[in-house]
Amino acid sequence: MAPGRRSFRPLAASLLALTVIAGTGPAALAIGLDSSTPSLRLIAPNDSVTVRRYGDEPAYLAPGILVAASRGAWDIRAARTDYDSAVTLWQHFPDGSRRQLPADLAKGFKGLDRFFRVTLTNSAGNVVLERHRTFCPQGQDMRVSAAGPMASRYPRQCGWWGSAAPFTLGTVWGIEKGWGVTTMEWDGPRFRGPDGRYTMRIAIAPRFRSIFGVADADAAVSVSVRVKTDEDSCPDCPFPMSAPDEVDSHGADGAGPARGPRFPVRGPLGAAPSVMSPPDAALPDLIALPAFGIQVGREGNKDRISFGANVWNAGPAPLLVEGFKRDDEDVMDAYQYFLDGDEVLGRARAGFMEFHTARGHNHWHFLQFARYSLWNESMEQEVVAKKQAFCLAPTDAIDLTVPGAEWQPGSTGLGTSCGGPSAVWIRETLQAGWGDTYYQVGGQSLDVTNVPNGTYYIAVEADPAGLLRERDTSNNVELRRIHLGGTPGARTVEVEDWHGIGND
Repeated sequence: MAPGRRSFRPLAASLLALTVIAGTGPAALAIGLDSSTPSLRLIAPNDSVTVRRYGDEPAYLAPGILVAASRGAWDIRAARTDYDSAVTLWQHFPDGSRRQLPADLAKGFKGLDRFFRVTLTNSAGNVVLERHRTFCPQGQDMRVSAAGPMASRYPRQCGWWGSAAPFTLGTVWGIEKGWGVTTMEWDGPRFRGPDGRYTMRIAIAPRFRSIFGVADADAAVSVSVRVKTDEDSCPDCPFPMSAPDEVDSHGADGAGPARGPRFPVRGPLGAAPSVMSPPDAALPDLIALPAFGIQVGREGNKDRISFGANVWNAGPAPLLVEGFKRDDEDVMDAYQYFLDGDEVLGRARAGFMEFHTARGHNHWHFLQFARYSLWNESMEQEVVAKKQAFCLAPTDAIDLTVPGAEWQPGSTGLGTSCGGPSAVWIRETLQAGWGDTYYQVGGQSLDVTNVPNGTYYIAVEADPAGLLRERDTSNNVELRRIHLGGTPGARTVEVEDWHGIGND
C-alpha cells in the first residue's frame, strides 16, 4: 500500500504419500518419474562474482544463481479449504494430471522448507558458512531457453507477501518451461568473515531431488565469490549487490525478463446491454476478511481505533467497474461489466464515483464498495468509519488457486485505476484471487471517545448497499471481537484471535 525447522519423514514414507490424480479422478497410484516429467536444474550465469559490502555491514551472498524448469512447467499449488484446515500441496503437470505432495515439504505459504543447502568454503578448503534455505520462485523471472514460451504466466511473489498475508488461503509456486528465477534475490545469507576469495555452493536437498526427479548433475552449482569491503558507506544503495567479475562471465541462452499478461480489455467497454441476471461464471464473489492491526490511540481530543481491512474476490470473474463523467459535475455514473473472456455480455448500474480532492487522494473513488463499523454485543451499530469511497486495486493475493484467479494482475498501483482531475472515464478492477487492503487511520478510524468500555465487534462489510452483482452474498460481513478498556485519553484494546490468527 508485507522459522522453525521441520523434521523430515523417511524418504520411503514420503514417496508413498505422492499420488497422481487425473484432472477428474481420485488418487490412483504412485507417480513414476521418467525423462518426460517436468524437472528443475540450477544454473550459474556467472562463474565468478564480487560481493561488495560497506563499512561494518555484512556481505549478502546472492550471486544470481537460477533455478530453471526443464521438460515442462514446474507447478506447485499450496492451499487450505478454510482457516481451520492444514495447507495441502499438489504438483500439477502439463497434461492436466496432478499429485499430492507431503505437507511437511512446505513452510506454510512461504515456500518449500530447507530446499537448498548453501555452503561457503574458504581458500583453505574450510567451510565457513552453512545454511538451509526455503525456496519460493518469487521475483522477476527470465527466459533461459528458446524452448520456453515468450512470457511466463506464474506469480512473482509468495503467499506470505502483503499486509493481509495471515489470511492467505492458496498460492501458486511455478516456473515456466525454459524459464528461471533466482535462488535468492536480496535475502542471501549474511557473511561477516574476512575479505577474500571463497567458493559458494548451492545444492537442492536430496529429498527434493528424489521427489522432483532432479538429476544430480542439475542439482548443484558452485561459484567463485570475492568478498570486498568498501570503507565508505553506500547511503544511496537500496540493497546490497552482487556483480559479475569482468572475466569468466557467460550468459544463459534466451531473452531477458518479459512482462506478464495484462487484463485483456482496453479502453471504455462502450455500448453494452443492460442485464439484470448475468450468469454465475461472469460474477465475482466478494468476501470480507476480519479487521487486523487493530490499535487504539489519542488523536487530538478523540480516542480512535485504527485498523486494516481487506475485501477480496473469490471469483470466478473479476469485479470490473467503469465510471463515465457527467457534464459539468465531479460525479461519474458507475457500471459493473460482465465478461465472457474478452466478450462483453452486458452491464448494470453500480452507483456513483466521486472526485476526492483531499490531501493524498486527488483521484476518483467508487462509492460504498465496503463499510467499516463498530458493533456492540447486541449486534447494533455503534460507530461508522468515514471511509465509504474506494480506489480499487489488487494489493494482496488471498487465493490464487480459485477458478479464474489472475496470477499476474498487472499494475497494483493506483495511478491507472483512479484517474485524475481531467479524467472523463476510469476503470477499477479487483481480479479474482486478490484483495484490496485499506488502513483506517486519522479521520477514517473509529471514534470511540464516547463509547463505554466493553466487548465490541469491528465489522467489515463488502457491498453494504447491495449495488453490485455477486455470486454469493452470504460472506459479505466479517466480525472481529475486541475488548475496549482504559480511561479517556488512555484507552486500551484487546483483540481476540480469529481462527488462530492474531492481530499483527
